[in-house]
Amino acid sequence: MEGHGQQTPRPPTPTIDERVIVLSENANLTISVYSVKDSDGRRSLTHFKAEKSKLAKQEYFRNSLRFNSTFSHSVNLKDDNIEAMRVWLIYIHAANDEEVANEEIEKIEEEHAAEALKEDNKQKSLFQRDGVFDTNITRIWHIINLGDKYLFDSTLLQGFFEKWYDRNVDILRMEPDFARQLALPCYMFNHAVGFACITKWLAYNFKGHITEKRPPGFK
Repeated sequence: MEGHGQQTPRPPTPTIDERVIVLSENANLTISVYSVKDSDGRRSLTHFKAEKSKLAKQEYFRNSLRFNSTFSHSVNLKDDNIEAMRVWLIYIHAANDEEVANEEIEKIEEEHAAEALKEDNKQKSLFQRDGVFDTNITRIWHIINLGDKYLFDSTLLQGFFEKWYDRNVDILRMEPDFARQLALPCYMFNHAVGFACITKWLAYNFKGHITEKRPPGFK
């Protein structure tokens, strides 16, 4: 007979859609990202294989690796939007990466027979990657949320957001709810032109006080 006060250990939370995404051939660090639990109490799990030296440039990862010896080869993150984290890790990992920049210059010169700045070329290619190009407004809000949670440097995604805005925003076909969802991202990523266009549109086309609106499904 079991003694009073003993508790039965909880079974581990089941995971679904476990996968691995390699960010670098020289990966020596695993970032394991667990999603928020779904209605059945399950989580999705993605292991990102990255370079420790690249991610350590961000304060959160640098502190995790410095003060927790058990995290020398892995870091676990929970209750996060995995695809939003994927965008952050891609851009954090590629920041100041001369090899990436040079590779993209060669690619664009071959395809378009034209020269462009290293940074611009790098940003164009990164924007075309899986998990980045298909970003929607809801994921944009999750990206902002993660940046605030982990103190990521938002300037790393300014080029990304400018390209996303150009691809997804048509001011001539704007709808009030979408405009209200765009104002905060334009502000957070310092996209002055976009913020001016959106707030001007709302001033002339939205009835009542202008307020922000969260995308459907965003908590």
